[in-house]
Amino acid sequence: MPPHAPSAASIDAAFNDRRVIPLTTLRDVPSNDTLKLYFAWCERLGAPFESSKHPWVPVGQVGPVLVIAHCKIDAHCPFPPWVAQRAVIKDSSYRAFVTFITPLVERFSGGDKIPLLPVRETLDLKHSNNPGELIDLIAQEFILTDQQKSSLASAKAKGHIAVNAIPEGFWEAMQFIRGAAAVVDIRNAAFDLACNSAIQETIRAQFTVAVFYSTERCIYVAAPAVANNQIKDVLGAILGSTHKGCKICLVLASASAIKDTSTNRANRTETDAAMANAKVKALQQGASDHSKSDMILNEDKLRNFEPIPGQDSNEDLFEHILYRGIKQGVSDIHFEQVNGIGRVRFRRDGDLHIFMQFSIEVSRGLLGFVKSGGCGISGLDTNNHMPQDTRASARIGKDVYNLRLNLIPHRLDTHQVLVIRILAKHSDLLSLDKLGLDTRALSIFRRAIGRPHGLILVTGPTGSGKTTTLYACLAEINTTDIKINTIEDPIEIDLEGTTQSQLNESQEVTFAALRAAVLRQDPDVIMMGEIRDTASAELALSLAETGHLVFSTLHTNSEIEAISRMMDMIKDKDRKMVLAKSLLLLQAQRLVPRLCPECRKERPVTPEERAILALHGHQGITEVYTADPKGCPQCSAGLKGRTSVMSLLPVTKEISGLVMKNADVHDLAATAKNLGFLSLYEEALNKVLTGEITMEAADVWRDPWEGFSLSEPESEPEGKRSVA
Repeated sequence: MPPHAPSAASIDAAFNDRRVIPLTTLRDVPSNDTLKLYFAWCERLGAPFESSKHPWVPVGQVGPVLVIAHCKIDAHCPFPPWVAQRAVIKDSSYRAFVTFITPLVERFSGGDKIPLLPVRETLDLKHSNNPGELIDLIAQEFILTDQQKSSLASAKAKGHIAVNAIPEGFWEAMQFIRGAAAVVDIRNAAFDLACNSAIQETIRAQFTVAVFYSTERCIYVAAPAVANNQIKDVLGAILGSTHKGCKICLVLASASAIKDTSTNRANRTETDAAMANAKVKALQQGASDHSKSDMILNEDKLRNFEPIPGQDSNEDLFEHILYRGIKQGVSDIHFEQVNGIGRVRFRRDGDLHIFMQFSIEVSRGLLGFVKSGGCGISGLDTNNHMPQDTRASARIGKDVYNLRLNLIPHRLDTHQVLVIRILAKHSDLLSLDKLGLDTRALSIFRRAIGRPHGLILVTGPTGSGKTTTLYACLAEINTTDIKINTIEDPIEIDLEGTTQSQLNESQEVTFAALRAAVLRQDPDVIMMGEIRDTASAELALSLAETGHLVFSTLHTNSEIEAISRMMDMIKDKDRKMVLAKSLLLLQAQRLVPRLCPECRKERPVTPEERAILALHGHQGITEVYTADPKGCPQCSAGLKGRTSVMSLLPVTKEISGLVMKNADVHDLAATAKNLGFLSLYEEALNKVLTGEITMEAADVWRDPWEGFSLSEPESEPEGKRSVA
């Protein structure tokens, strides 16, 4: 891959000499229609994607004409010039397109090399102004859908061929084919917001134009006509003050595509424009864009800042909320609208509380600011009311935090709810030593993850810390002599030194597609997301039995239930034997509020608690720690953060034998107990005795009928039991 972006001079020269357009793609994945067209041409031309080390990738289409891109202007292109419009994109976008497309090659092309079919290298149509002739040529030479063929035939039959009588993009494609103009798929082109904001809306509407790229010498404008000198004169006069001496370069796009795209992005602010323009300038100067999603939170400004909702800017208000959330150690920030008001709630130590409230207008403005790319957040569609996800990161001084944003519609699409999950990015948090494991548990974990192959399953409900545990395991074994690949949905923490891939069902990037691609990456260790069904269970098993160490998760209440669930999903008897031999370790966990070590206090145990402790091998206990509701400067109501309660079940030969016999849950539990297995409740009691959690918190996992006798009815409990 090229080490840096092409210079502005080479970009402009490529456009002037060869009509190669510069492009900043809005999305680094092509649409399904574009993919189908691209791979159909690949088959006709002899599979150029598979045969090229650095292939040209599809980034859009204008009618039947592909728009293909590369990060290197002079890269050899196997596509004839009349088949596809060429574009130059930044290196990071190019890599993203290649990564996305590679696993799909076999699905679209069948994996077979198609013999090269005769395709005309050039079309001598420079002097042809006959639309009927061009339509005949398109129908004969291009790859069209049945609907497109029918529309063209219908238009030609009418005799007079008008622009609005043929499918969108075909008139522009005709001009491209005859060599009269370059074309751009404006729907996947990021706007140059700085230039667009300088052009009055009335001017943009009058001429139907949109600026999609600029260099020091040229401003690239999408327009429905390229021979309109009036457009050049008007835009040159408007932009001349900020871009002195710049040439206006017109690139064809349909008027409807420009209008639709401009409307969809109408909520961009001037702040966003400056930010986007700065990114483009940085690209042209060959600057690294690895930190493009980091928003910088100025601690000197925000430390004592108290915004006034409705008066201070959306940017100041959003940064204040995010800064306070990070500093208070919250895990999630909820932006909601309830009973005609907007509110923000923080989840801290597992509990939700209101942080601030403001008018509904402020709430809508804040949400619009985030969706339209405020503070550098990208990946959210301003007009999309479907559920959406994206990622970003925030920096406070030297500390960087991963953010996962989720939008979901509420009440018949009247508004949306935004939730931001905050995940620390610090490498020191990704350590088994930080998970609260005792010496025995650490030894079991490290023995299991040190094996060359097998299956390790982490179980627990959503929000129990499974992801943190998995990343801690990977960080422990992430050395230069081990290749680690992950298949995630979504990627929650960036782990340097590993290859992380994200599922995208809407773009057909499925478990199966990524599995094939990941195996070609020669991995030693694979972490895959949750096992949900038979297909994903078989996938995890097949990866483990082919010599890989595999990590995954299950939504079950305990390790024993996880074994039973896997046996239910793996139906075949022979596959059950593979499961028995592949399972290495099962782990269950929960997150529990941690007692503040500064102000916790002792209390006497009740007779019932004394009996329960004795039943589990803890005789003579007379006092346990509890929280001081008054708290102290170091905590909140006697609690400080959360700790994990984990139980571990190594799959010994005894457990493996029971799996082969398809044993039930009771036999598995009894054998595990005889081998010294400690349940979640027993592990929680150990943390009660060390003063880390309360007895009430541990009681959540106690068997409700433990010690109960049908012959001796239990008396009604006094008062309401509190759970920390």
